[in-house]
Amino acid sequence: MQCLSVITVPGETTTSINKDTVVVITGTFPNHTRTSLTALCRSRGYVVEDNVTLRTTMLLCGVEPSEAKIAKAKRYNICIVTEL
Repeated sequence: MQCLSVITVPGETTTSINKDTVVVITGTFPNHTRTSLTALCRSRGYVVEDNVTLRTTMLLCGVEPSEAKIAKAKRYNICIVTEL
């Protein structure tokens, strides 16, 4: 598994990852399929959703992520995580 780096929004407090984490996945990941990432997140107890909402706590970004999802995550002050 690749290292992940967290991009923070100015003024943001760090989101702790726990069983209440709601994750949205965007972009492609060279070392993982969308299905395997979804399964990995769910195996850790996270909820995986398709759209960024106020309920979302983390946006996982791969290569060529959705600019709309990133903009919404920033607007909602959501933790954005990218694969290195």
